[in-house]
Amino acid sequence: MLAPFIAPIPDLSRDWNAIGVASLGVLLVLGALTWLLRRRARRNTHKGPQVPSSHEEALAALLAIESSGSLDATDLKPAFGEISEVFQCYIGRRFGFDAMDKTSPEILSRLASVPGSHQWSTAVNHWLTQCDLVKFAGASVSATDAKKTLVTARILIERTKEDAMAQARPRVVARA
Repeated sequence: MLAPFIAPIPDLSRDWNAIGVASLGVLLVLGALTWLLRRRARRNTHKGPQVPSSHEEALAALLAIESSGSLDATDLKPAFGEISEVFQCYIGRRFGFDAMDKTSPEILSRLASVPGSHQWSTAVNHWLTQCDLVKFAGASVSATDAKKTLVTARILIERTKEDAMAQARPRVVARA
């Protein structure tokens, strides 16, 4: 006789169909947002052709000269001309002047005004002088000397590149 005093038990079972539809809706919304964000990111990365930096371009050109086999030729004057041209183009682009129309002394004069150039200007002077002796005075050099000249050009490019990065860094001034 207790039956009339017992309240009905509520149905605690869940509506699995409603939960499934709601989960599917959430997944569709998240998928659409992900697709939109990726599409926007792709648009932002394709803003135009990437222009290589002056040192990247110069190093690639020196690698092309080295790979061409022109440093093993009997006449090394053309190879020295190419190496010198790459380096002069780099120097001009790196320091913002047209170095291709300038002689080695004019280039060195222009580089003297660059802050921090005292660290590498002597090496650049020596390098340009060696190239000029081969290109214009007909000095004879070996294939080993030609390869050393190319390696030295790489080193000078790396040294001036690092100098450029140091100049771009913000300077911290100590306060007294």
